[in-house]
Amino acid sequence: MTQASKTYKNYDNLLTCMEIKDARPEDIQSLEDLSKQYAFEPNRDWRGLVEDHQMFLLFDADKVIGFTGFIRHDWNNTLQISNIFVKPEYRGQKLAQRLLTHLLENVKKTSYRCIIAEAPSNTSVGKLYEKMGFRKCGYNDRYYSNAGEPVAFWMSYDLHPK
Repeated sequence: MTQASKTYKNYDNLLTCMEIKDARPEDIQSLEDLSKQYAFEPNRDWRGLVEDHQMFLLFDADKVIGFTGFIRHDWNNTLQISNIFVKPEYRGQKLAQRLLTHLLENVKKTSYRCIIAEAPSNTSVGKLYEKMGFRKCGYNDRYYSNAGEPVAFWMSYDLHPK
């Protein structure tokens, strides 16, 4: 077996030992800790996301290493991705893609018409969204600050195309 084959096999083993679960109230502290540790949306209402919307956690054994989720906008029958995060030491293993795939599988079972996402221009998440079938549908050059950088791109994915 070549070194590349061994690496690929180990990568497959890594993915199979990880699990995505629905977030529960007892997971809120883990979300808050990750948020603070990595300065990722430190002012986010994690309790509200878990209790009022839907969050999915990626576990490596019993440790939360990533998450994603969505917010319901009933007024226009739309969902919005609240965030997507993978701990830096786990990046480059397609775990964000795995989280997004899990999220899409779940939201396609709903009656909501589409899901939208915001993608900062200074990150690679927009490319991930495009790879997964999202389309750019707008931008806001003042979303993060009045300086105009980075720009927020808005992405959309039709859940039930006609």
